[in-house]
Amino acid sequence: MSANATSAVAIRSRSRVRFNAAMKVVRRLHMYSGLSLVPFVILYGVTAFLFNHPDWFSDRSVRLITAKDVAGTPLATFPSPETLAAQVVSALNGQTRFPVKLSQVQTPAYSRDLALTAQTPGAEQVIFLELEGRVGTVRSAPVEKSPRKPAWGRQAAYLDHAPALMAKDAVASIMAKWGDQPKEVKIRTAPELVFAAESEGRLWRVAYNLQTQGVTASPWGPTLSTRRFLTGLHLACRYPSQLDARWFWAVIVDAMAATMVFWGMSGLLMWWQMKSLRRLGIVVILLSLLVSLAIAVGMHGILAR
Repeated sequence: MSANATSAVAIRSRSRVRFNAAMKVVRRLHMYSGLSLVPFVILYGVTAFLFNHPDWFSDRSVRLITAKDVAGTPLATFPSPETLAAQVVSALNGQTRFPVKLSQVQTPAYSRDLALTAQTPGAEQVIFLELEGRVGTVRSAPVEKSPRKPAWGRQAAYLDHAPALMAKDAVASIMAKWGDQPKEVKIRTAPELVFAAESEGRLWRVAYNLQTQGVTASPWGPTLSTRRFLTGLHLACRYPSQLDARWFWAVIVDAMAATMVFWGMSGLLMWWQMKSLRRLGIVVILLSLLVSLAIAVGMHGILAR
């Protein structure tokens, strides 16, 4: 073997050694990043599951409204989406000069379930009706007798400088500095200022609405059920301005996002090293992409309603 050939073999060997070392690091990172986030991966899975299954960890008893319950009630003859859409178009044509025609671009459908509440002796009922399927669920929670709320907890506290107006004026001034002149600044939703206060020998949870300046009071105590706590964790996002537990939770959310992307990319890289499984892996990836695309198209149509 010539000296050049020997040198080329040595270079390839060193490159292979470096590549194997790099892949070992990737495999270790893949494993240890997964181990470090095991509690949060499990928590994310459990909390995501709760959104699909609202009866789990529920603080309410649940009853189903079946076809037998619906029989003989107005819900049994509730119009289908197509029928109701035709009725709406007909009503519009009866009160406008411009004709309205039902289009076939989209099949009529209800955007969500109908939600209702009802008070029964000693309980509060929350009802969800699936109008198209004519079924539903009733979630019942006992109503605990709460102490009489103080008079000051049912009124407004009008301040000399209304917080909502201050915020609106501030936004208008900031936009003016940028060279924009908004015609009007409107408040979409306003937060509540929540604090504890003592009155009449009790501790109260006080909420002050920054927009309406209304004050409400409720007895101090835990306000989160297990289910609401878990689903709240799942939905919590964004970094607050102060350094607290929510800030660190946002760090975990970012770490989860980055790690999941890394898992996918490193998993592809490790799979590609197993030559015997490349063809099968390609088939699985293509099928996954096709299924994902089909679901994405279907969900886009549903959410666009």
